[in-house]
Amino acid sequence: MATEPARSAEALFASIDAAVARETSVRQEMGNQNPPAGLVVRQEYGAGRDEAAFILDIGHDTDPFQVYRVDGLLYAKGQAPKPMSDIEPDDSASLAATLYSDVRQDFQRMARQAGDFIYVGEENIGSVATSHYRVTLTLAPGSNPAILPSQIKGPKPADLWIDTSGLPVRVDVRYSEPFGDIPGTGVSRTDYSAWSEPLNLDPENLDWE
Repeated sequence: MATEPARSAEALFASIDAAVARETSVRQEMGNQNPPAGLVVRQEYGAGRDEAAFILDIGHDTDPFQVYRVDGLLYAKGQAPKPMSDIEPDDSASLAATLYSDVRQDFQRMARQAGDFIYVGEENIGSVATSHYRVTLTLAPGSNPAILPSQIKGPKPADLWIDTSGLPVRVDVRYSEPFGDIPGTGVSRTDYSAWSEPLNLDPENLDWE
């Protein structure tokens, strides 16, 4: 590992924030550890991060859903613009929360909730060399990162794998005991990749109503 590991939660999340701030887009695979992720989200940010484009793929043989968030309005193909105020930001549904999501803000929320810091060690996630950290997130309804249902509350153990540049590779949060003693259940997993790869979406070419 070329970089020294962080020695506190504050240092870890400061490093993550600095790294994510330099990026313009990200691919997230979001879901449970078992069964595996069921939602793939790609986000690309406009100037000043005050606008965003999303591709949301929920699988189930459906086409990916393309959405733009600009000036407080949501634009989707074949639909009239919808005010963001019509979408409850604390809705427990991952899809609704994602429309408010900014991956940098997600980690800023984690930073405010993190304690009980442990550096676990160096690990590879796929072919990516990472530093593995463990923290406790004290979650509160309505203030949780978009990668977690908003109604989860209380102290929950979280594992973060961060690459040598400070970018997140994976985050696991255990939000409940395993269901029926099935390994891997009760764990929310988000994998991050394709940083700053453009989505190549052009809102001028979508058929807005």
